Amino acid sequence: MLLIDFYNVVSAAVHSVHGEDKTPPNLETVRTCAVNACLYYMQKLKRYSSNTIIAFDGKDNWRSSVFPNYKQQRKKQREKREFDYQLYYQSLEAVKIELAAVMPCKCIEVAYAEADDIISVLARIGAHNEPVCIVSSDKDFVHLQAIHTPHPITQFSPYKDDYIDEASLALPLELHVVGGDSGDGIPNIFSDDDVFLVEGKRQKPFTKSKKEEVMAIGLEKYREVITEEMRVKLDRNRQLIDLTKIPQDISDAILQKYIQTKPASGMLMNYLVQHRMSSIIDRFGGQL
Repeated sequence: MLLIDFYNVVSAAVHSVHGEDKTPPNLETVRTCAVNACLYYMQKLKRYSSNTIIAFDGKDNWRSSVFPNYKQQRKKQREKREFDYQLYYQSLEAVKIELAAVMPCKCIEVAYAEADDIISVLARIGAHNEPVCIVSSDKDFVHLQAIHTPHPITQFSPYKDDYIDEASLALPLELHVVGGDSGDGIPNIFSDDDVFLVEGKRQKPFTKSKKEEVMAIGLEKYREVITEEMRVKLDRNRQLIDLTKIPQDISDAILQKYIQTKPASGMLMNYLVQHRMSSIIDRFGGQL
């Protein structure tokens, strides 16, 4: 099973050809990068690609209902930049719809689910029957490699152009949960919820001695020695960060969508011709 994190993979592809240009890439560039990247990984990782799934983010996500500040700092950061993110995301949405209709693999989007959720649910199920490879640079997926399954779960990073293994992970899951995830706007359990949204505000330190304590006794016992307020934040962070803690209704919807979705058949070549993607036809013609 090959699981492609669409936005992560396309962002890496666009960056490789567009660089630091402040002008957003046009629809044609995004389309070409998306198709080329997906076909490239299907070919490069062909030992997994007989069952390929491209995972899309839904327009809303359940984590924002658990923690309203989830990823909100990204919006503030985007507002400070000259790059037109709205136009870029409009192009991504248009290409996503196009690919779902023509790609010879399953393209899955589920309401209130992120691509992370789709990938986590299907990876854990798929690994009972076949080896699984996740194509994404998001290191959160590395935690899935530690789960005992009949077949291995591996991860290939578009940015590194190489595999990421569990040993390369700088942060164990326990420390990730207690320490939060600044990239997603999730504070550590010692800090205020709005710490990433208020200018000049800083997190309270997650000290070396605290980290050693967490690793020595584990999360469950650590819950017993912290305050009630910290316990609430720990449980919140675990739900937001641990990809095995996805709500059951979301997991069920993902599995149902996977079962119901059929790959497109015989559509891709006409699509490539229509959009004059001759370089992709030349490169991948044999597998189309």
